[in-house]
Amino acid sequence: MSRNKKELTERFPELATIHKAVKVRSAILDGEIVGLDKNDLPCFEDLQNRKKCFVLYFAFDLLLLNGKDLRNEALIERKSLLKRTLKKASRLRYTDHVVGEGEQLYAALSKLGLEGMIAKRAHSFYAGGRTKDWLKIKTRAGKELIQKRIETWGHKG
Repeated sequence: MSRNKKELTERFPELATIHKAVKVRSAILDGEIVGLDKNDLPCFEDLQNRKKCFVLYFAFDLLLLNGKDLRNEALIERKSLLKRTLKKASRLRYTDHVVGEGEQLYAALSKLGLEGMIAKRAHSFYAGGRTKDWLKIKTRAGKELIQKRIETWGHKG
């Protein structure tokens, strides 16, 4: 499901079975569908056009687990539970929380020409949507990509 509650299985049929890689009775994950190119780098534009991308779901948060609401637990605790609930699967990947190395990560992303990163407070609760507890940090390439999308599609990406 998208954040707008739209069913995405038809659009991304290759992700229809990723639920089998979750080792629990029931769960709601937060994450992002990403297309990777042959070098394992994100290919956003190709994903939109369904070209040459290996489509995956990167899970970065766990909101509900076996009927228990986890949104009032600290992010770092939710991520720890998430990591333990996922089996190794080709189309589902766990997104780790990088602590204390944000500047190095940003430099590496910039060098690769990638869009940017999200910084979240480790002990923040889940609020949904943007809050002061997380920050989208764009690289120079990311700012240029966003501007190109605005010019091409007429809206922010």
